Amino acid sequence: MRRLRQLFNLSLLIDRLSLSMAQATAVVIIIMMLLITVEVFVRKSFGISTRVAHDFSGYLLVAVAFWTAADLVRRRGHIRITVLTDHLNQKIQFVLLKANYVIAAAFILFLFLAATVLVITTYRTGMLTMGMYQIPVFIPQLAIPIGLFFLVLQIVANLFKEVKTPKK
Repeated sequence: MRRLRQLFNLSLLIDRLSLSMAQATAVVIIIMMLLITVEVFVRKSFGISTRVAHDFSGYLLVAVAFWTAADLVRRRGHIRITVLTDHLNQKIQFVLLKANYVIAAAFILFLFLAATVLVITTYRTGMLTMGMYQIPVFIPQLAIPIGLFFLVLQIVANLFKEVKTPKK
């Protein structure tokens, strides 16, 4: 019983972390908006470009895409096509849902490991971005494994919650 309570508390912590990542993403979107607004203002007012908005907004967009995924899974807000599963027995639906979580966790874990290898490789090679502001490529790439890490944690937390409260 104590072990179950600890796992439940861990899943609540993972929920809070996923929500924090979504809140960080909101800040990233505001930064993107400010970058683009400044770029438009400087271009219209002075006829020059800061050349910051294009590059950095692209990097930040990657963070937006990957950092919101865990919260989407936490809220069960991802798209589900249930045309076939709605007609199945509740027990079969329960088994399919668990299998879906296990397969998703394995796949996202694989992507996390591949993204981590990519970041380490670009760090070791010293690759720089091709934009005007040449920064190490691994810095914007870090957003990918960070987001995938929280996503796999959230998938496992959701799996635990589903197993803990089976549908009848």
